[in-house]
Amino acid sequence: MPFYFWISFLPLIIVLWEAYNDDQREKWRHIHKRIISKKAGKTRAMSEIIKEFIGKECIISTMKAEVVGVVESVQDNWIKVHSAKKDGGTDIINVEYVSRIREYPRSKYGKKKLIVS
Repeated sequence: MPFYFWISFLPLIIVLWEAYNDDQREKWRHIHKRIISKKAGKTRAMSEIIKEFIGKECIISTMKAEVVGVVESVQDNWIKVHSAKKDGGTDIINVEYVSRIREYPRSKYGKKKLIVS
Protein backbone atom coordinates (compact mmCIF):
# COMPACT_ATOMS: atom_id res chain seq x y z
CA MET A 1 0.00 0.00 0.00
CA PRO A 2 2.64 2.67 0.91
CA PHE A 3 4.56 1.86 -2.27
CA TYR A 4 1.56 2.67 -4.48
CA PHE A 5 0.85 5.78 -2.42
CA TRP A 6 4.33 7.21 -3.09
CA ILE A 7 4.28 6.15 -6.73
CA SER A 8 1.01 8.02 -7.26
CA PHE A 9 2.28 11.26 -5.61
CA LEU A 10 5.82 11.16 -7.01
CA PRO A 11 4.95 13.08 -10.22
CA LEU A 12 3.23 15.79 -8.16
CA ILE A 13 6.27 16.14 -5.91
CA ILE A 14 8.57 16.39 -8.95
CA VAL A 15 6.39 19.07 -10.57
CA LEU A 16 6.28 21.12 -7.36
CA TRP A 17 10.05 20.81 -6.91
CA GLU A 18 10.72 22.00 -10.47
CA ALA A 19 8.34 24.95 -10.02
CA TYR A 20 10.17 25.96 -6.83
CA ASN A 21 13.58 25.78 -8.55
CA ASP A 22 12.30 27.81 -11.51
CA ASP A 23 11.04 30.51 -9.12
CA GLN A 24 14.42 30.68 -7.40
CA ARG A 25 16.27 30.93 -10.73
CA GLU A 26 13.89 33.65 -11.92
CA LYS A 27 14.43 35.65 -8.71
CA TRP A 28 18.22 35.52 -9.17
CA ARG A 29 17.89 36.54 -12.84
CA HIS A 30 15.69 39.47 -11.85
CA ILE A 31 18.13 40.61 -9.15
CA HIS A 32 21.07 40.27 -11.55
CA LYS A 33 19.31 42.29 -14.28
CA ARG A 34 18.36 45.01 -11.79
CA ILE A 35 21.93 45.32 -10.53
CA ILE A 36 23.31 45.47 -14.06
CA SER A 37 20.77 48.09 -15.15
CA LYS A 38 21.46 50.28 -12.09
CA LYS A 39 25.21 50.11 -12.51
CA ALA A 40 25.32 50.28 -16.31
CA GLY A 41 26.14 53.98 -16.34
CA LYS A 42 28.19 53.91 -13.16
CA THR A 43 30.88 51.32 -13.98
CA ARG A 44 33.20 53.83 -15.65
CA ALA A 45 32.96 56.19 -12.69
CA MET A 46 33.54 53.29 -10.28
CA SER A 47 36.65 52.21 -12.21
CA GLU A 48 38.02 55.75 -11.99
CA ILE A 49 37.42 55.88 -8.24
CA ILE A 50 39.04 52.48 -7.69
CA LYS A 51 42.18 53.68 -9.50
CA GLU A 52 42.88 55.80 -6.41
CA PHE A 53 43.45 52.54 -4.47
CA ILE A 54 46.19 51.17 -6.78
CA GLY A 55 49.20 50.09 -4.71
CA LYS A 56 47.27 50.12 -1.42
CA GLU A 57 46.15 47.14 0.64
CA CYS A 58 42.35 47.09 0.52
CA ILE A 59 39.32 45.11 1.58
CA ILE A 60 37.00 44.59 -1.40
CA SER A 61 33.49 43.36 -0.65
CA THR A 62 31.45 41.72 -3.40
CA MET A 63 28.03 40.15 -3.35
CA LYS A 64 29.28 36.86 -1.92
CA ALA A 65 32.87 37.31 -0.73
CA GLU A 66 35.47 39.62 0.70
CA VAL A 67 38.95 39.88 -0.82
CA VAL A 68 41.90 41.35 1.06
CA GLY A 69 44.95 42.34 -0.94
CA VAL A 70 46.92 44.97 -2.81
CA VAL A 71 45.14 46.48 -5.83
CA GLU A 72 47.56 46.08 -8.75
CA SER A 73 45.59 47.49 -11.67
CA VAL A 74 42.15 48.50 -12.93
CA GLN A 75 41.32 47.89 -16.59
CA ASP A 76 37.89 48.29 -18.17
CA ASN A 77 35.54 46.63 -15.65
CA TRP A 78 38.14 44.42 -13.93
CA ILE A 79 40.28 44.82 -10.82
CA LYS A 80 43.49 42.81 -10.41
CA VAL A 81 44.24 42.15 -6.72
CA HIS A 82 47.35 40.47 -5.32
CA SER A 83 46.01 38.42 -2.41
CA ALA A 84 47.35 39.00 1.10
CA LYS A 85 47.09 35.29 1.92
CA LYS A 86 50.17 33.12 2.42
CA ASP A 87 49.93 31.64 -1.10
CA GLY A 88 50.03 35.15 -2.59
CA GLY A 89 47.68 34.39 -5.49
CA THR A 90 46.05 36.93 -7.76
CA ASP A 91 42.31 37.59 -7.86
CA ILE A 92 40.45 39.30 -10.68
CA ILE A 93 37.16 40.93 -9.71
CA ASN A 94 34.41 42.38 -11.90
CA VAL A 95 33.71 46.00 -10.91
CA GLU A 96 29.96 45.51 -11.38
CA TYR A 97 29.84 43.19 -8.37
CA VAL A 98 31.88 45.35 -6.00
CA SER A 99 29.67 46.70 -3.24
CA ARG A 100 32.39 48.23 -1.04
CA ILE A 101 36.10 48.94 -1.21
CA ARG A 102 38.21 50.46 1.54
CA GLU A 103 41.81 50.69 2.59
CA TYR A 104 42.88 48.19 5.23
CA PRO A 105 42.62 49.95 8.62
CA ARG A 106 45.83 50.58 10.49
CA SER A 107 46.67 51.85 13.97
CA LYS A 108 48.39 55.17 14.56
CA TYR A 109 51.71 53.29 14.58
CA GLY A 110 51.10 51.86 11.09
CA LYS A 111 50.32 48.31 12.20
CA LYS A 112 47.35 46.43 10.78
CA LYS A 113 44.34 46.29 13.06
CA LEU A 114 43.40 42.77 14.08
CA ILE A 115 39.67 43.39 14.17
CA VAL A 116 38.16 44.83 11.02
CA SER A 117 34.57 46.00 11.25
